[in-house]
Amino acid sequence: MKKSYKLPIYLVLALFFLMIAVLGGCTTAKKPAPEPTAPSPQVMPTPQTPAPLPAPAKNMPTNTTELNRISKTLADEAARVPGVKSASVVISGNTAYVGVDISAQAEKGKTDRIKSDVAKVVKSKENRLTNVLVSTDADTTTRLKKIADGLAKGQPMTAFNREMAEIARRMSPNVR
Repeated sequence: MKKSYKLPIYLVLALFFLMIAVLGGCTTAKKPAPEPTAPSPQVMPTPQTPAPLPAPAKNMPTNTTELNRISKTLADEAARVPGVKSASVVISGNTAYVGVDISAQAEKGKTDRIKSDVAKVVKSKENRLTNVLVSTDADTTTRLKKIADGLAKGQPMTAFNREMAEIARRMSPNVR
């Protein structure tokens, strides 16, 4: 009887090709090494002086008498602006609400200029204010006049909270 050597030959050949594939076919590609770059010069940071901090904002006084005095002074200054008949100022926090009475014949462009001038004058006279809101509306001006009169008579600001909230909602800032 003759033994068949075909099976072991096929098995040896299969193992041989498998080893060649594993060892030869799965190697990583050889790439040239990257060239070293020249070291960048070290830049020493120049010492900088820190920027000066802005001066802390001063708050307006909370004393009613002092607020009334400042409001009266600002109202007098606002009334001196050309085109303004009279003015009323109410200060709440760091915001001044200014109602100005101007002539009925004033044009829209002139009205805007007067409002801007009043806001600038008030802001320049009292630099602790962060907002100056100016209105030429007759109803708002009347309301502000009544509030200013009430505060001057000793009524607390809390008595006018609702009224002031409505006025603040109506008015838009001219100078920040």
